[in-house]
Amino acid sequence: MGRAHRRARTLARLFESELKTSFGHWRQQLRLAHAVDLMCRGKPLAHVAAETGYAHAGAFSTMFRRALGQTPRDFMAQRRAGAGD
Repeated sequence: MGRAHRRARTLARLFESELKTSFGHWRQQLRLAHAVDLMCRGKPLAHVAAETGYAHAGAFSTMFRRALGQTPRDFMAQRRAGAGD
């Protein structure tokens, strides 16, 4: 096993023990937070997808729906409806 691989595994274990989440999950949450910010500022979905590391809006929408249980469009519609309260 190479030295870099051992370091990566050690870093992954340390990340998980300190933050109680995996690096991949943390990165996805960071991307989602950035995406929601961009969406709330009225940025087009293709721009949001590109800014958060997705080559295609469809792939971004799929990740968003899996993570938050609704599509970006439905999420924004719900936020707009809630803003009128």
